[in-house]
Amino acid sequence: LIMKNNSNKRKEKNMMKIIRKSSRINPVILLLSIFLIFFSLNLQVVSAVGVVPAKTEFDFMPKTEQNITINIINNELKDMAVIVYTEGPLKDLLDLEPTKITLLATENIKTFTVILSLPAHLDRPGTQEIPIIIKEVPYEDEQEDNTVVSATIEVVHKVKIKVPYPGKYIEADM
Repeated sequence: LIMKNNSNKRKEKNMMKIIRKSSRINPVILLLSIFLIFFSLNLQVVSAVGVVPAKTEFDFMPKTEQNITINIINNELKDMAVIVYTEGPLKDLLDLEPTKITLLATENIKTFTVILSLPAHLDRPGTQEIPIIIKEVPYEDEQEDNTVVSATIEVVHKVKIKVPYPGKYIEADM
């Protein structure tokens, strides 16, 4: 009986040692965790150019024109230039004027209008999208004879046209 108690006590002591060792925090993991938390809290995601609203939706109405007002946001309040263009199979439905827009450091927002000219019919039913891309380009005053490598930012405004299905159909939302 005494030997069994000693044996059980040794097992308990061994188990306690294992628990103590496993409960220690690895200092490398601790430092990495602190660094990642600190880095993620200080990370600021800001782009120089923004667009409001992000999308515009229309119901398809044959042979009509819609004016779309888009605001370009100068988040960094710096002199900048942007080009505005569109792509995709329905890009010819949009009239983009002007295609190059200059924002001064004193301008927080610049507004421009796009005209959507809808035809008599569209071949594909459902929601059709036309992206309007606003891309920051080097500002003319900053350009010199030197070669410069830089990154550019693009933001997209989506024009959505809801074309009805022929005949009877059901729309469901979740």
